[in-house]
Amino acid sequence: MTDIAPRQIAPGSPATTIVLSGTGFNPSSQVFWNSNSLQTTFVSSSSVSAIVPAPLLAVAGDATVQIREKSCRDPNPRYCEDGARSTICTVGSATKVVVVPREATDLAWDATHSLLFAVMQQPVTADFVLATIDPQTGGLGAGVTVEGPSGLSVSDGDQFIYVANTSSARRYSLPGLTDAIVFSNLNGRRVVAAPSAPETAAFSNGFNLRILDGTTVRPNAAQAFFEESIVWGFDTSRLYGISDSVPGVQVYAVDATGAAREAPVGSSSFPNRPDVAFDRGRRRIYASSGENFDEQGGDPRPFAIAIRDQCKLAVDSALGKAFFACAQFEAGLTVRSFDLETQQPISGIVLSSGDLSTVMGAIRWGSDGLAIAAGSRIYLYSGQLVR
Repeated sequence: MTDIAPRQIAPGSPATTIVLSGTGFNPSSQVFWNSNSLQTTFVSSSSVSAIVPAPLLAVAGDATVQIREKSCRDPNPRYCEDGARSTICTVGSATKVVVVPREATDLAWDATHSLLFAVMQQPVTADFVLATIDPQTGGLGAGVTVEGPSGLSVSDGDQFIYVANTSSARRYSLPGLTDAIVFSNLNGRRVVAAPSAPETAAFSNGFNLRILDGTTVRPNAAQAFFEESIVWGFDTSRLYGISDSVPGVQVYAVDATGAAREAPVGSSSFPNRPDVAFDRGRRRIYASSGENFDEQGGDPRPFAIAIRDQCKLAVDSALGKAFFACAQFEAGLTVRSFDLETQQPISGIVLSSGDLSTVMGAIRWGSDGLAIAAGSRIYLYSGQLVR
């Protein structure tokens, strides 16, 4: 592919035909818009056209247009995308993206005080700090030193932030990161604060999953798994986890004595560094690989996400949207939105066509914001993709 016309489309346009120019096209060539397959018409070896549906033109931003030649014979089409070529088509004006030149191991949002928190490595000393970020400007605030790469979780009501690493765990009061409490008997980078219980949180170190109440750790620990991502279910009686080391969604029953592992649900195998979210409105479990299930592991309705993209996800139940931040080989750092009810794609943007760094985290902030940690940068997006 050498060119695309038109190069720019007004947001809110009706379905629009785009024309791709190049060489070597054939009747099996397929055009994609932010990884969404388009109705494609072969014109000649140097020209194809495709129709972009109106819903994909509703949000301003940059779209990646690709033409793919399905030349391989892998029985699974998710792995059969060689021969892809891509370029950028802009819908309306560019959206606001602020880039913070820092490497972050995790992100958290304090809605009450309108602050982002990130664990970042200092560029000169290589120390790790937990610091605030102004989501509008990207300005860094004062921080506190932590013991290494850490996971973060903000409690309901934005009262506390929990910080967990391989050495210990800590809890700070918000917004000033004051009243630090150190839990030397807890470690591991996975931490999730409990719904409606600010002083309760779950910690996993890849071997054991433990429950903290205030300053006391409940006695019973459940077996956990390497690099397992955990999330609370509908209430504080259940946790779910996914890992690339075991198939299925792991289920943990929680009571006053601690946590106990139950039989897993579903049978999916997840890629490296999986991520999990729970939608309390729809009572469904979502994985960053695109799989999603009900609480019993049934009614699977996967999103169209390629496993090789290694995405992170943010789910917004109130908006009814799931956001997948992925480092796509053909496009760069992209974010795509999907409808939680239908699993259909809504729109997408390219945050950086040149950044293929591993995505470390993705969270929602404010009324229209997303924060993405990828490689040595934190991307702060705000715009219509989220609305």
